[in-house]
Amino acid sequence: MRVFLAGDLDRLAREWGSRLFAGAADAERERAVRLRDAVQSARFLASRRLLRLVLAHCSGKEPEQVVFSHGVNGKPHVAGLPFSFSLSRRERLAAIALSWGGEIGVDVEMRVSQQVCMELAERALTGAERRHLHDGPPEEMPDRFLRYWTLKEAILKASGEGLSREMREIELAIGPGGPAIVRLPAEYGDPRSWWIGLVATGLSGVCCALARH
Repeated sequence: MRVFLAGDLDRLAREWGSRLFAGAADAERERAVRLRDAVQSARFLASRRLLRLVLAHCSGKEPEQVVFSHGVNGKPHVAGLPFSFSLSRRERLAAIALSWGGEIGVDVEMRVSQQVCMELAERALTGAERRHLHDGPPEEMPDRFLRYWTLKEAILKASGEGLSREMREIELAIGPGGPAIVRLPAEYGDPRSWWIGLVATGLSGVCCALARH
């Protein structure tokens, strides 16, 4: 596996300038226009250009040869690659993960308030996970929540379903030895056939997680 983390899409967008729009596919340009916000549009195009450059570099293709198609739930694919890939974007952050064995999912998120954590936990975490969320100092709750959320979203992205699946159908345990899968939807197979992990980002308030199947 390889992971690439971009900490400032705004800077990349400024550096690439007009190449953002000129080098994008028609569907990417259309989506950027639909965003109706110049900053978010530039960040989206920068993340897609970065993804195209990474995939080209790691596969020996030219960037213009990297042509995306999308699955039922929007998971992007590129024909002829020797690896699977996943892209996550949050505000000015982007994470790209590649795997030469199995499907990969990556998620990167930024810390949110304790109030937002409580609201999201009700629909994203199981009872056992919510109890663990309250273990330890209250000021650390947002970081504990973020680890659950990013790991679950990485699993959903690796499965190809994305957020069309309820997060509470997945149960995790996060302890001193790292995260582990307790329960998955039956169609995801044996939890032992999965690997999940957290990526050190070096950025305060940022959590990045990987899942491979």
